[in-house]
Amino acid sequence: MGDLGVEQVQARISEWLHRTASAGRHELRGIPASAVLPLLCAAAFGPALADASDLTSAAAVAGIGVLSSVGASALGELLGDAVERARYVHPSGDLSRHDLQREIAQSTKEALSAADARAGQVRSDLAMVLREIDAGGTVFRAAIEAADEELQHEILTAVEAVSTEFGEMGFLLADLSHAAEEIQHSLSSQGTELRAASERVGRQSADVRMAREELAIIEQRARQWLPGSGGQEASAPRWADGCPYRGLLPYGQADAAVFFGRDRLTAELAGLLAESGLVVLTGASGAGKTSLLQAGLVPALARGVQVPGSSSWLRISITPGTHPLTELSGRLAELSGHDPDVSLRH
Repeated sequence: MGDLGVEQVQARISEWLHRTASAGRHELRGIPASAVLPLLCAAAFGPALADASDLTSAAAVAGIGVLSSVGASALGELLGDAVERARYVHPSGDLSRHDLQREIAQSTKEALSAADARAGQVRSDLAMVLREIDAGGTVFRAAIEAADEELQHEILTAVEAVSTEFGEMGFLLADLSHAAEEIQHSLSSQGTELRAASERVGRQSADVRMAREELAIIEQRARQWLPGSGGQEASAPRWADGCPYRGLLPYGQADAAVFFGRDRLTAELAGLLAESGLVVLTGASGAGKTSLLQAGLVPALARGVQVPGSSSWLRISITPGTHPLTELSGRLAELSGHDPDVSLRH
């Protein structure tokens, strides 16, 4: 078995909670405070003692280092007695973890319910051990890891009951609160890292999309010099309508050749569209939303380089006006050949 230290005991309790959550059991639901401590004790020490069932009870208990580290002799004796009782009930030696946990829970419950000096000693030892292993934080972390909201509520209720009924157990609430703060801080840090990673991936994706656009132009230009091509250089779209500056008017699809400075935004929009299938672009009036969409994104989709297959997509542009659904149904009807009223109803 080896020496059972703090981390091993914490792991046993976490395993117990995960197992009960996955099995849909609710051992902590509605139980009195006096029943919580026996369950924790059985979950913490039962598996280790069951694994050492070929040893004497004294040797098995001696292997639980956390008991000796806090001087919990009364609790050690109780566990040794529980092992002997379990072996008496199962003389064949076929002693499972569940059998031993049940015997430890029963022995602990009987000891704590007795109005004698031993009950006080056992409770004091349990308090020392539970403080040493950060029991409050351990059970809360396990409940969060299990992603079981009902179990989380049961943990909070059980810890509140124990802390209220037994004064020496008041530290459990403080430990749980501290664990909750640590978990929240850790998740916030992870969220920041994930957002940073997502932004980095987004930038790299946009870089690749822009590079693919440039490569498509280079390849087109190179094909003009292949044998049989006539040796003519690729003819790029040229502006022949005077000054390309449109003042306050937005740029449209016909102005794509002179729409500069928004390549990265266009690539980012194309990436979002490829991932989700739906993108909503918002911004202040006059910020350039229409130009970005009409002269940036739509031509990029028509080229089909950044989003594979987008060159065959049907594209419509509407101004919603006071009846946006009517306007949309009319434009969709133009594409499908259906009656606008039919499109509106569907």
